[in-house]
Amino acid sequence: AWSYIWLFRSLPLIVVLIILYNFSYLYDTLSLGIPFTGVTWASYQTINVLGQFSTAVVGLTLVQSAYTAESIRGGFLGVDHGQYEAAAALGLPAWRRTLRIILPQALRTILPSGFNEIISLAKGTAMVYVLA
Repeated sequence: AWSYIWLFRSLPLIVVLIILYNFSYLYDTLSLGIPFTGVTWASYQTINVLGQFSTAVVGLTLVQSAYTAESIRGGFLGVDHGQYEAAAALGLPAWRRTLRIILPQALRTILPSGFNEIISLAKGTAMVYVLA
């Protein structure tokens, strides 16, 4: 997860979109089978799998999910460790501690950055115009 977030936060969105869109120039077909043997269960032409719309959806999803994961991680790190200890002292199960005590406190910092991510996603859709 750390390497995924590091990679997609360091790459600009336009680079990810161009690499995904031009992926069919590197590989003509995508195959599902056993590597280094002749066994192939399914084979698809790359240009049919990654069209303009699917490239835009996949590229925007990869980049924005990395930023969103980082803001969620920051929200949970923003909750004081004493709150975790106090919730454990109440004898609550771990899922209930997280749902009832930690998550409401984390949402105070996650929601503002979450709305900023939605705005960034809307602005990022303008990059898709380059693919046309």
